[in-house]
Amino acid sequence: MDSSEPAMTPPMNPLLKISGPDATTFLQGQLTCDIGKMTASQCHLALHCNREGRIISLFNIFLYQHDYYLFMPESMIPITLTALKKYAIFSKVSLDVLRTHAIPIPTIPYPQLPAIYPETSGQFLPHELSLQKTDAISFNKGCYTGQEIIARIHYRAKLKKQLYQAHLATNVPQTRGAPLYYENNGLLEIGGVLVDAISLKPNDQTIWLVSEEAHAIEEHLFLKDQDSDSAIATTMLAEIKPIVFNVSQ
Repeated sequence: MDSSEPAMTPPMNPLLKISGPDATTFLQGQLTCDIGKMTASQCHLALHCNREGRIISLFNIFLYQHDYYLFMPESMIPITLTALKKYAIFSKVSLDVLRTHAIPIPTIPYPQLPAIYPETSGQFLPHELSLQKTDAISFNKGCYTGQEIIARIHYRAKLKKQLYQAHLATNVPQTRGAPLYYENNGLLEIGGVLVDAISLKPNDQTIWLVSEEAHAIEEHLFLKDQDSDSAIATTMLAEIKPIVFNVSQ
């Protein structure tokens, strides 16, 4: 998938299947969401994080005929599979990639969210993507990988960065994980990070970024033009606003 593809594009992507007698317990100890609250009729947003609480993968998970299916960008499946397999050796579970399938996928929640790709895997904390405002993270279910850090940030830390959405007037594909800049006394300083970008019409890209409010709202954020050698050639972001989460029904 390239930058022109929407986050979480439906449903011909391969699926990662988690099955076996220990599948529920295994996933409950690895993912941020509460697996015990899942139903077969809904997709649930979920994260798999590393021990430092940073997001390895972001995906939708659903239950179908007693097995779990993870739906994500195809390029993220090898990374997610490798990360989960490190812990799967202690459980009676099978992890399989279904390249072709006819499994019905329920409606995906939070369509306004960006996706995590290999370029940004392991880079962001859940709170930096404002995911504490969704049901992707349970703060009541008990331990999972990265839980201690995520809970400490949630209850004790002052949150500085959050997820924003903006528009960019260009047809040039963007690099996920690229720095965003603002001008300070004639110099460009880093004020955020590009998370994802999609292009749904000519010369208009929707992008997601992580930034502090002071930079996102009060400053003019820029991306350096990738097709120019000039250090001052920049493209300015427009209509920067915090993400508002609406769940698809």
